[in-house]
Amino acid sequence: ISSVRDISVRKEAEKQYRDIFDGSLEGIYRASLDGRTLAANHALASMLGYESAEEILSRVTDSPRQVWLNLSDRDEFFQLIKKDGTVRGYECQYKRKDGTAIWVSLNCRTVYGADGRPLCTDGFVQDITERKRMQDALQKSEEKFAKSFLSSPAIIVLAELTENGRIVEVNEAFELASGYGREEVIGRTAKDLGFW
Repeated sequence: ISSVRDISVRKEAEKQYRDIFDGSLEGIYRASLDGRTLAANHALASMLGYESAEEILSRVTDSPRQVWLNLSDRDEFFQLIKKDGTVRGYECQYKRKDGTAIWVSLNCRTVYGADGRPLCTDGFVQDITERKRMQDALQKSEEKFAKSFLSSPAIIVLAELTENGRIVEVNEAFELASGYGREEVIGRTAKDLGFW
């Protein structure tokens, strides 16, 4: 009777695990040490443009070349895994089924056997393409602002919004008009410089 109960408990635990694996919003995979995909969930399949996890398992036979955009990133990633056993937040680019690139963040760990030898890797994949796009747009905007700020013919002084109002940046027009160099005024206040 206890063995029947144990089997029932085990089946229920396996079902719960499968529900979590299949229903996860993040891509989940298990890969052999040579890079073959052993298991994948629907979220990963969808992220990579495949119809199902089964399609990934049958069609992705060489993940280093079919999934990784840059083999050098894959090599670096696996060096980190070999060294530490885990990798968190590794950002790189993957290729979708149609060849388009996406940015991903990987969290991965090595799975060891009872004898202490590495068997495979388990990982989570998060699509961060939109975040990367926003970071790129922000960087371009900051570069554009910096260029406009520095080359503006108008005198511009950026200061903290505090009672002291310490100067955090000035442009070239300020330097020419005031006679002060940038390094002389950063961290000082207008009062320190005798402007009021």
